[in-house]
Amino acid sequence: MSLAPNTRSSRSWEGEAEEVEKPLFKVVSGEPTAEELAALTACLMVATASTEEPEESLTRNDLVREAIKRGRHFMQLPTIWRGNR
Repeated sequence: MSLAPNTRSSRSWEGEAEEVEKPLFKVVSGEPTAEELAALTACLMVATASTEEPEESLTRNDLVREAIKRGRHFMQLPTIWRGNR
């Protein structure tokens, strides 16, 4: 069995490109039943699916909290705000 890309383009006689859907995999030996192929397809789809959830954007409070945890100065104020001495 080998995995193959889903689509490829081919040219028709008129010169227009058309999308041809390729199979997800092909069986190179044996004669699996429709149920076995369905089970294999489901397993392959689960195995190749992305399990990572998209990261939510951080709020301003989250950014400030992370900067404080790192011990870095997250904001440098100009000298006029520091007061006159």
